[in-house]
Amino acid sequence: MQIYRHRFSIMLLLVFLSLAPRITFAVENSIQIAFLEDSCVSGRTNSYSTIVRLAFYWQDSAWKSFDHTVRNSQELGIAATKFAGTIKWVLAAHDRSLGAVTSKGVEKYRKYKDVGMQELVSTLPAAAKTSRDLTYAGSPGCPVRKPMVLSTARPKSDKERWAKVKATIKPSREMAEKIRSSADDRYAGDDNKPVNAAFTEKDLLVAVQYRSPVKGDLIALQVRPDARTKDAMGNPDKRMHWFYVDKNKADTFIGHGLVLIDWADYNSDAGTEFLFWVDGYNSNGYLITWADFSRSDAFTWTYH
Repeated sequence: MQIYRHRFSIMLLLVFLSLAPRITFAVENSIQIAFLEDSCVSGRTNSYSTIVRLAFYWQDSAWKSFDHTVRNSQELGIAATKFAGTIKWVLAAHDRSLGAVTSKGVEKYRKYKDVGMQELVSTLPAAAKTSRDLTYAGSPGCPVRKPMVLSTARPKSDKERWAKVKATIKPSREMAEKIRSSADDRYAGDDNKPVNAAFTEKDLLVAVQYRSPVKGDLIALQVRPDARTKDAMGNPDKRMHWFYVDKNKADTFIGHGLVLIDWADYNSDAGTEFLFWVDGYNSNGYLITWADFSRSDAFTWTYH
């Protein structure tokens, strides 16, 4: 009789485990960051849905991007298994909670742009129903809502006290050189030949500036329209190029084609992490930077 009871108990345990939500095994005990995205399929009438995109996790004293390598149809066929499970999230703006979100993995990804995606299985919070524009349109080209940050733990407040301020920093010759020498093709003038555009610091303007009284400044530079510099698609180069300038006036180039989404202390270490949208040719995604902008990682995807 005891043997049958023991077997019955094991069967009940196996049934319970099979029904329990599965969390992505590689980061089960770590803090995870995802983004609530307004997904669009363009057409005569744009079709919209809301998805959750897993992006980063904190492990071994570093932020790491989830494995998003998808190079062919075979890898695409198994990519969804890396993002299986059900996850509960805090929808956050800085350290404020705007609601709760639950997502779960899908059976299969059909396109390269799906990598990291889970489906939203809870009600969309009212705070996420913002207006749409082209800032985060990416390759699909539809006006969409700004991606919002999701975390498995509520973020802590920004002890570095970053805030937007009036632009005061002047672009330097070193900044112009770092932009020119980055692995990003630009076209000079009206030609369609890829050349290293010969703009100088005088051709740069500060589009936006943020300041921390204890750390320094975060700035986004743009090339002035009259410099006639074009991007890799032959359009006027309107992208923002981000730099961190510390209290000693030393600058760190963070990257180009970035749009700031939010910042907070996501891992409760008293430091501030910054999250950016990555906007490139046939490439979109997210970048996280931390440790006074000395470290970063990116989660990106392609469309073909």
